[in-house]
Amino acid sequence: MTTQLINRNGKPVANQFISISNGETTFQSYSTIIAKKVETSNGEKIILDTKALDYSQTTTKHLVTFLGYDSAKELRSNLERFTFENLN
Repeated sequence: MTTQLINRNGKPVANQFISISNGETTFQSYSTIIAKKVETSNGEKIILDTKALDYSQTTTKHLVTFLGYDSAKELRSNLERFTFENLN
């Protein structure tokens, strides 16, 4: 199932998508996969594209929303929690 990302004001965001399939939740900006949340036997694993923090400021803002952080600064201070892979 694929839906538009919902921003903090409760409105759908154009060209930003959330897909849920087989225990994975994927955040996609336009046609680029930015991040995945994967359910594992040890809990949730978050995988970021190797370029996830190099895309636009707007994409970073939506990534922050997807991951449930309050700011890009908070996201960057928690990078050790993520796995980085080439998703595209």
